[in-house]
Amino acid sequence: MRLWKSAYWLTPIKWQFVDTKIRLLYLPGEPASHAIPSGDIICATSWETAEDTGEYPEHLGEKCYLIQHFETWNSRKERVLDTWRLPLHKIVIARWLLEMAQSMGLDDVVHIPNAIDHARFYLTRQPESRQPSVLSLYHHFPWKGTEDALTALTRLHQERPSVPVTFFGAEPRGPDLPPWVHYHHDPSQDQLRELYNQHMIYVSASWAEGWPSPPAEAMACGAVFVGTNSQGCLDYAQDGVNALISPPRNPDSLYRHILMVLDNPALAASLSRQGRQTLLSFTWEHSGQAFAQHLRKIAGASS
Repeated sequence: MRLWKSAYWLTPIKWQFVDTKIRLLYLPGEPASHAIPSGDIICATSWETAEDTGEYPEHLGEKCYLIQHFETWNSRKERVLDTWRLPLHKIVIARWLLEMAQSMGLDDVVHIPNAIDHARFYLTRQPESRQPSVLSLYHHFPWKGTEDALTALTRLHQERPSVPVTFFGAEPRGPDLPPWVHYHHDPSQDQLRELYNQHMIYVSASWAEGWPSPPAEAMACGAVFVGTNSQGCLDYAQDGVNALISPPRNPDSLYRHILMVLDNPALAASLSRQGRQTLLSFTWEHSGQAFAQHLRKIAGASS
């Protein structure tokens, strides 16, 4: 695995667990092919690295592209789409990304969904014993929908001030969070599991995401997912079955769905139960094996 050496990525990596069997190479920037050892597979994980990978020499391995979102937040749409058209073996993490690639007439595209770590995110507190409460993610990217979630939850607080509202995020608390919002800055995964288990409802107002993990983690911990159709969440969330889904950028619909869960214990229990059941099929063992098998197939076809 290669990483650009910057103020954000310094040894050791703290923002995720990396197995000690993985050798990390910290590179100063492109061109970097001279510093990468030969191998069977080389895999880009963003549009920026896909551009470079497309130019790498063949001895570095079969070229793959793990597409995790339609990454237009930091580039022009056409530049991102141009990387999708590169002659790379493409792996997408969500159905909507597969459908988008197919609509472009692209072949050699495989869908392998993301998953959650069930050893970290699981039920510790029965949903029926939880007090009415709401948890959500705080993020400065507009497309994460924090402003929309706050609009819906401000209305909830005005109508029902006794219902606690909590946000968490990797960033420090911002001035846009009102004083009645509880905030947890950069919680550990163990702390995050307990936050999910302490709350009845998890709210997400994202406009679009590849395969959002927090709603899935919350569902596995028994929280009812009340969210927006961010496309990626539809891999595991089904409106009225295991979640309540609103159109993006519609805080009024989000607010109504929150009230539906708060006012209907039977609905809340059903959505919670079905959500936990659905997430059981999304395991890293399954996705990891599928990913490894596909890479072996690609490597074998070139030998």
